[in-house]
Amino acid sequence: MNLLKGLLRKQKCSFDVRLDWFVTMACNLRCDYCTLEKNTVVDKKHFETMCSNLIRVIDKTNKIFKINITGGEPFIVPSIIDTLEEITKKHFISLNTNLSLDRIKEFAKRIDVNKVSFINASLHIKELEKRGLLNTYIENFCLLRDRCFNINFSVVSFPPLANEASHYLQFFNEKGIRINFVPFLGQYNGKEYPNAYTKQELERFKIQLPRLSYYFRKGKICNAGYNFAFCWEDGNITPCLYKNMKKIGTVDTRIELRDDLMVCPYDMCGCPIWAYEPVLLMKSLLKTGRSTYLIYYILYSKAKNFYLKIIDLLRKAKKWI
Repeated sequence: MNLLKGLLRKQKCSFDVRLDWFVTMACNLRCDYCTLEKNTVVDKKHFETMCSNLIRVIDKTNKIFKINITGGEPFIVPSIIDTLEEITKKHFISLNTNLSLDRIKEFAKRIDVNKVSFINASLHIKELEKRGLLNTYIENFCLLRDRCFNINFSVVSFPPLANEASHYLQFFNEKGIRINFVPFLGQYNGKEYPNAYTKQELERFKIQLPRLSYYFRKGKICNAGYNFAFCWEDGNITPCLYKNMKKIGTVDTRIELRDDLMVCPYDMCGCPIWAYEPVLLMKSLLKTGRSTYLIYYILYSKAKNFYLKIIDLLRKAKKWI
């Protein structure tokens, strides 16, 4: 048990609950693989009211939250910086952004880097190229990196991009940006992804098979609703990404976090929180008396990481031979 507690301390998890907040579904880009409505309009009054209500609701729980700001594109919201300042007075944030808007510069100046867990800089290569925004993305990345923000880069492994994957890996690597291809979840040419990826596509995107298992969680223990939830643009709060799940609150009333863990009922998980925030799962397993399952989870994670390292070494050895 002391070993498990030591692992938790090592992770320096300084928040109790993660809440993914869709601040808007509006976006300045029009990516082919995106399922959001083609909208750039933000209801500023609605957003500001919702923001003040959300802060009041989470403060009533007497827990420290990490609010993962997502969308849409969060920086399309005019008052987003003021909102982030208000949240970080007591809580922590992380962000998903396409790094293509000028408000990034204001964010870098005004927001305390110690209150930002990470920034996931979604790199939509073809759309940025088409709109002449690729240099803006790179400049904003350099700014955030120089300000010591924890930033990582994800590129959707959209099948038509496979033939150019190696080119873009090299292009961004030369600029000091190490990009990471993430699986595309959805339909393309009548095929359902990520199941439809060919071996060649997986190799080009450098996606290992164990990573695909992240998204297939049916029948497995999940901490959704226990110390993780989603807040939607309409103010409803659900345990996970599936909006048809029973609500656990609204920003107008309260959040009622569950007392126990659940078993995932879905074939495909679009928000594998056990992989995104492993410490939250570990804490939830300890607090609900599932130490045996936690030991299994740690051993599984170590075995998976060992497998990935072996694959990486074999790939490098193939280049050397």
